[in-house]
Amino acid sequence: AAHPSGIPLLVVSYGLLYFTVLSPHGVILTAYLQTRHLSPPALAAFRAAGALSGVAGMAFFRIATARVGLRNLASGHLWLLALSVLAAAVSFGATHVHSAEPHADGLTTPMLLFLALVVVSRFGLYGFDLAVLQLQQVHVDEAYRGSVGAIESSICSLGTASLFVATLLTSSPDVHSFDFLVYASVSFVSSAALVYTLWVMLFHEHEHAHPLFEQHEGSAFPGAVHKHTSQQQRDLEESTTRSHVHLHFHPPWQHTLDHLIGKADHEEHQHDYHRHG
Repeated sequence: AAHPSGIPLLVVSYGLLYFTVLSPHGVILTAYLQTRHLSPPALAAFRAAGALSGVAGMAFFRIATARVGLRNLASGHLWLLALSVLAAAVSFGATHVHSAEPHADGLTTPMLLFLALVVVSRFGLYGFDLAVLQLQQVHVDEAYRGSVGAIESSICSLGTASLFVATLLTSSPDVHSFDFLVYASVSFVSSAALVYTLWVMLFHEHEHAHPLFEQHEGSAFPGAVHKHTSQQQRDLEESTTRSHVHLHFHPPWQHTLDHLIGKADHEEHQHDYHRHG
């Protein structure tokens, strides 16, 4: 929780994605689709399409990173995932319209649309997965990468375990018993997108300086208002201008405040120059 650069928000946004049953290779969704009388070939095609969509998402991410930027591209992938899952949930609700009729299950039009949207969501997920891996390599303190990784793995495992428990609690012969898991999945994935967006908005990356240093036990530490990781501290100490670039807390309202302060300083400078001629 005390890690700089807003890493807790990044880790939580990734961990929340594991609280979902809307995965083509998920055991729970596969078992449910069997109860809706989808044939084994249809299930195999669904899983294969999900894998191909994930590969396409990773390929697109590698191509577009240099042009769009890592954090912005990750946002696009994650919101594609969230919107696809939301639309899939709407289509899933439509599969119940005629489910009470004999032989109404199977590859109906709403079911096909539901499966297609889940496949599309894999494109966003796998691209975002690559982005998180790169972002953590850059911004997580090298001395605590193992600890941060363990926390992230714990959250992901908690999500997987929660799905199995929720499935046991909601299982019933009713065709609508699976609805809770679908809509809960949408809530968690949407929350992940919101948390990541919050991280992007609150933590910015730009060059800044720390001109004041304090001596402590023979080492130089910047008199900064925000924390640094080990690698950020090293870069700062090696800088001849006492400046460096890294993510730090800089919310949108701080941009407005900085602009107003800079404008006031400029006007004061112009006034002093005119007065002293």
